[in-house]
Amino acid sequence: MSVLKNNRDESNMQFLDNMKLLHYFTINYCIEMPKRWDRFLTEDICKLATRALVGVKLANSTYPTNQDERQIRKNAFNDAYGSLEAMVTLVDNLYDYCENSGNTDFKLNLNKVEKWMDAISVEMKLIKGVMKKDNERFKKLPDKMSNTAVVKNESKK
Repeated sequence: MSVLKNNRDESNMQFLDNMKLLHYFTINYCIEMPKRWDRFLTEDICKLATRALVGVKLANSTYPTNQDERQIRKNAFNDAYGSLEAMVTLVDNLYDYCENSGNTDFKLNLNKVEKWMDAISVEMKLIKGVMKKDNERFKKLPDKMSNTAVVKNESKK
């Protein structure tokens, strides 16, 4: 059964799809910039985008069965979120550099920068939403893996 487009909610995987698009956009936009900016401006932005993508993918591939695994998932989301916060700062610095340095050979497209910052902001909200849902969903997990689970796994060998 289909749902009207205006009645649809965000997908549970929206955070992953959005992060892939954000990573792709970041890399492609940084490639357009002058090569001499790589070492000081764009290289770190690309590394942070990659780190955020890896963090989101790691968190998504971790399905906790106990509190330790839940913490691993939470740490991966926190790392991705922190990388996005740092990206905001570096993109803002990049914009300030382009506007205030007297640079005349390359101008940032303001519409692209706004789209970029909006995508980062949306991703940060999605990650926070998933983390909040995780807190509700996984709060009753056992502290450690139970001994019966270990015995069952060993008996299958």
